[in-house]
Amino acid sequence: SDGPAADYLSAWLSRDRVSAASDADLIAALLVSPAAASRTQGVALLSFADGAAVALALLAALPTIDENNPALAEIRDTIVSLLADNAPLAHHAASVPPLPLQRLLEHSLTPLVQIATAWLLVHPAALQTLPASSLRNLLGSDEPARVACGIQLLGSLPDDVLYEQADVLAEFAVSPHREMRKAVAPIITRLAKDSRCNARIAERLHDALFRAEEGEGVYDDVLALLTGPLKDVAPARDASGTWRALLARAT
Repeated sequence: SDGPAADYLSAWLSRDRVSAASDADLIAALLVSPAAASRTQGVALLSFADGAAVALALLAALPTIDENNPALAEIRDTIVSLLADNAPLAHHAASVPPLPLQRLLEHSLTPLVQIATAWLLVHPAALQTLPASSLRNLLGSDEPARVACGIQLLGSLPDDVLYEQADVLAEFAVSPHREMRKAVAPIITRLAKDSRCNARIAERLHDALFRAEEGEGVYDDVLALLTGPLKDVAPARDASGTWRALLARAT
């Protein structure tokens, strides 16, 4: 954890940044450290480092993270942010071999599965060769966060495949679990102009408004899709005024 040792390491690294930046294993170790100061130092050193070497070292370090590491969620957030558009690791994400990355999807620690998902989405070759069983295992998990990872990966499939999954996507959109609804919303937004499935999805979502709300925020998220991307195909507003009442709740 943070303390005198972390402070000393931080001061030492700052003094000899170029030399430290040439050690990809050191940077990977800093990025997965429980100490926030060390992770910050790792991110700073990335600007001076060989990104491809760090990506490779990081992929090797991730499966070795201790399950009792108190900063798992913070480590996940740091690494996922480094893989985002134009972030330091994004340009080198696709340089690592696909297999170890695909294997990380099966890790027992969900934060590592979430890192693997974010990484796969910026690694076209790993996505293209992802075994169907990996996707099925995630989507069939009883842990909502893992299902959400599966949904994100599902979104990488072409529209011609996705439109056939309209019912499945609508089911995710009315899930009581927020992370699943959040993961599927961009896919439904993308398919909103696809006449092969948009009306069907809208109908399923509309039906959910007339059932008991199974989780907090379900109605609001469903209405956001029906009054946003799906507004042109949403079912006619119900004469009973229920739709208007629900709409009033969301605005």
